[in-house]
Amino acid sequence: MENFKLVREINFSPPEGGDTMRGIWLISFLITLLVQVLGNIFLKFGVLSGWEYILLVTIPLVLLHEGLHSLVFLSNGFKVKFGLGAITGGIGFWTSSPGSKLTKRQFQVLALFPQILSIACIVVLLYHSNIPEWLVRSLISFLAINLGGGASDIYLFLLLYTYPEGIYIEDTKMGCKIYQSRREDD
Repeated sequence: MENFKLVREINFSPPEGGDTMRGIWLISFLITLLVQVLGNIFLKFGVLSGWEYILLVTIPLVLLHEGLHSLVFLSNGFKVKFGLGAITGGIGFWTSSPGSKLTKRQFQVLALFPQILSIACIVVLLYHSNIPEWLVRSLISFLAINLGGGASDIYLFLLLYTYPEGIYIEDTKMGCKIYQSRREDD
């Protein structure tokens, strides 16, 4: 008998999670847009063409972001599965560990690790380096895309604060499953 009882399944794909995911995509878009607009006003960003932007910035950033998630899985002894396919809002690359149950703390670290590490690295680079202006603009653009693209990770991190300690979370391609341990008398 499995030692876990499913409490809630969060699925960002329609129809179950369509409204939530649209809200997350809107927040993602607004974060990215805000940083890009402020960057253009204050730092006078150069603009790449759409394809250049996708190939030179977005794809490598997504791979790095998901790779950082995989490091958290691996550091906790879980197997990692990568995927590329249709998700809500388009095509996406994802990392998960099907069947693995993470503690609340492990999952919160998993959710925020790419954000925290990228922010810390960029702050250190900007503070301790005499780097060219184009690189400053690129780093801030990188940060905007990473924060915007990680909006669902941030959402799940915050959502877990509404749950007590002692829960377990399984990361899935389209969201997560939240479990509690079964007691012997269940």
